[in-house]
Amino acid sequence: MAARSLIDNMRTTIAFLVTPLAVPIALLPVYLWVRPADSWTTSVLILMTINSYIGILVFGVPIFVLLSERGWTAFWLAPLCGFAFGVVTWLGSLLVVAMIFADSFADTFTRKSLLSALWPGGGAGTVAGVIFWLIARPDRVAKP
Repeated sequence: MAARSLIDNMRTTIAFLVTPLAVPIALLPVYLWVRPADSWTTSVLILMTINSYIGILVFGVPIFVLLSERGWTAFWLAPLCGFAFGVVTWLGSLLVVAMIFADSFADTFTRKSLLSALWPGGGAGTVAGVIFWLIARPDRVAKP
Protein backbone atom coordinates (compact mmCIF):
# COMPACT_ATOMS: atom_id res chain seq x y z
CA MET A 1 0.00 0.00 0.00
CA ALA A 2 2.89 2.39 0.79
CA ALA A 3 4.47 1.68 -2.60
CA ARG A 4 1.21 2.59 -4.34
CA SER A 5 1.06 5.88 -2.44
CA LEU A 6 4.67 6.65 -3.38
CA ILE A 7 3.94 5.98 -7.06
CA ASP A 8 0.87 8.23 -6.92
CA ASN A 9 2.91 11.03 -5.34
CA MET A 10 5.62 10.63 -7.98
CA ARG A 11 3.02 10.78 -10.77
CA THR A 12 1.58 13.97 -9.30
CA THR A 13 5.01 15.57 -8.94
CA ILE A 14 5.93 14.62 -12.49
CA ALA A 15 2.61 16.04 -13.70
CA PHE A 16 3.30 19.36 -11.97
CA LEU A 17 6.78 19.51 -13.51
CA VAL A 18 5.85 18.46 -17.07
CA THR A 19 2.45 20.06 -17.60
CA PRO A 20 3.59 23.71 -17.81
CA LEU A 21 5.77 22.76 -20.79
CA ALA A 22 2.58 21.90 -22.69
CA VAL A 23 1.60 25.56 -22.98
CA PRO A 24 4.58 26.79 -25.04
CA ILE A 25 4.55 23.57 -27.06
CA ALA A 26 0.82 23.98 -27.78
CA LEU A 27 1.26 27.65 -28.71
CA LEU A 28 4.41 27.21 -30.81
CA PRO A 29 2.44 26.54 -34.03
CA VAL A 30 0.29 29.63 -33.38
CA TYR A 31 3.35 31.86 -33.07
CA LEU A 32 5.12 30.27 -36.03
CA TRP A 33 1.99 30.80 -38.11
CA VAL A 34 1.87 34.50 -37.22
CA ARG A 35 5.57 35.12 -37.79
CA PRO A 36 8.67 33.12 -38.64
CA ALA A 37 10.90 31.89 -35.84
CA ASP A 38 13.19 34.61 -34.58
CA SER A 39 14.52 35.89 -31.27
CA TRP A 40 11.15 37.51 -30.44
CA THR A 41 9.31 34.21 -30.81
CA THR A 42 11.90 32.47 -28.66
CA SER A 43 11.63 35.15 -25.98
CA VAL A 44 7.83 34.92 -25.94
CA LEU A 45 7.95 31.13 -25.61
CA ILE A 46 10.46 31.36 -22.74
CA LEU A 47 8.26 33.91 -20.97
CA MET A 48 5.23 31.67 -21.56
CA THR A 49 7.06 28.77 -19.97
CA ILE A 50 7.93 30.84 -16.91
CA ASN A 51 4.37 32.15 -16.77
CA SER A 52 3.03 28.58 -17.01
CA TYR A 53 5.09 27.44 -14.05
CA ILE A 54 3.94 30.46 -12.03
CA GLY A 55 0.33 29.75 -13.04
CA ILE A 56 0.49 26.11 -11.99
CA LEU A 57 1.98 27.09 -8.62
CA VAL A 58 -0.56 29.84 -7.98
CA PHE A 59 -3.67 28.13 -9.36
CA GLY A 60 -2.93 24.48 -10.06
CA VAL A 61 -1.52 23.28 -6.76
CA PRO A 62 -4.23 24.76 -4.50
CA ILE A 63 -7.07 23.63 -6.73
CA PHE A 64 -5.57 20.15 -7.14
CA VAL A 65 -5.35 19.78 -3.36
CA LEU A 66 -8.89 21.12 -2.87
CA LEU A 67 -10.44 18.90 -5.54
CA SER A 68 -8.48 15.82 -4.42
CA GLU A 69 -9.54 16.26 -0.78
CA ARG A 70 -13.18 16.46 -1.85
CA GLY A 71 -12.85 13.47 -4.18
CA TRP A 72 -13.69 15.52 -7.27
CA THR A 73 -11.32 13.78 -9.67
CA ALA A 74 -13.48 13.23 -12.75
CA PHE A 75 -11.81 13.78 -16.11
CA TRP A 76 -14.19 16.54 -17.22
CA LEU A 77 -12.92 18.82 -14.44
CA ALA A 78 -9.37 18.84 -15.88
CA PRO A 79 -10.14 20.62 -19.17
CA LEU A 80 -12.66 22.89 -17.45
CA CYS A 81 -10.20 24.00 -14.77
CA GLY A 82 -7.39 24.16 -17.33
CA PHE A 83 -9.45 26.48 -19.54
CA ALA A 84 -10.31 28.74 -16.59
CA PHE A 85 -6.69 28.85 -15.39
CA GLY A 86 -5.46 29.51 -18.92
CA VAL A 87 -7.79 32.49 -19.29
CA VAL A 88 -6.95 33.91 -15.85
CA THR A 89 -3.20 33.42 -16.37
CA TRP A 90 -3.38 35.04 -19.81
CA LEU A 91 -5.27 38.03 -18.39
CA GLY A 92 -2.74 38.26 -15.55
CA SER A 93 0.04 38.35 -18.11
CA LEU A 94 -1.73 41.13 -19.99
CA LEU A 95 -2.05 43.08 -16.76
CA VAL A 96 1.68 42.76 -16.06
CA VAL A 97 2.52 43.80 -19.63
CA ALA A 98 0.17 46.78 -19.31
CA MET A 99 1.77 47.88 -16.04
CA ILE A 100 5.30 47.60 -17.43
CA PHE A 101 5.13 48.59 -21.10
CA ALA A 102 1.87 50.33 -22.01
CA ASP A 103 1.04 53.98 -21.62
CA SER A 104 -2.47 53.10 -20.48
CA PHE A 105 -4.55 50.03 -19.72
CA ALA A 106 -6.83 50.93 -22.63
CA ASP A 107 -3.91 50.32 -25.01
CA THR A 108 -3.44 46.79 -23.70
CA PHE A 109 -6.97 45.67 -22.88
CA THR A 110 -8.54 45.87 -26.31
CA ARG A 111 -11.28 43.56 -27.51
CA LYS A 112 -8.74 41.56 -29.52
CA SER A 113 -6.42 41.06 -26.54
CA LEU A 114 -9.30 40.05 -24.27
CA LEU A 115 -10.47 37.52 -26.87
CA SER A 116 -6.93 36.18 -26.99
CA ALA A 117 -7.44 35.14 -23.37
CA LEU A 118 -10.06 32.68 -24.64
CA TRP A 119 -7.99 31.54 -27.60
CA PRO A 120 -5.12 30.71 -27.43
CA GLY A 121 -4.93 31.27 -23.63
CA GLY A 122 -7.89 29.12 -22.66
CA GLY A 123 -7.10 26.54 -25.32
CA ALA A 124 -3.55 26.08 -24.06
CA GLY A 125 -4.89 25.80 -20.51
CA THR A 126 -7.30 23.11 -21.63
CA VAL A 127 -4.47 21.11 -23.20
CA ALA A 128 -2.40 21.52 -20.03
CA GLY A 129 -5.31 20.41 -17.82
CA VAL A 130 -5.86 17.26 -19.85
CA ILE A 131 -2.14 16.42 -19.89
CA PHE A 132 -1.94 16.96 -16.12
CA TRP A 133 -4.90 14.65 -15.50
CA LEU A 134 -3.51 11.96 -17.82
CA ILE A 135 -0.16 11.97 -16.02
CA ALA A 136 -1.34 12.37 -12.41
CA ARG A 137 -4.48 10.24 -12.76
CA PRO A 138 -6.06 11.59 -9.56
CA ASP A 139 -8.99 9.19 -10.02
CA ARG A 140 -6.67 6.24 -9.28
CA VAL A 141 -5.14 7.52 -6.05
CA ALA A 142 -5.28 4.89 -3.31
CA LYS A 143 -7.52 5.75 -0.38
CA PRO A 144 -5.84 5.57 3.06
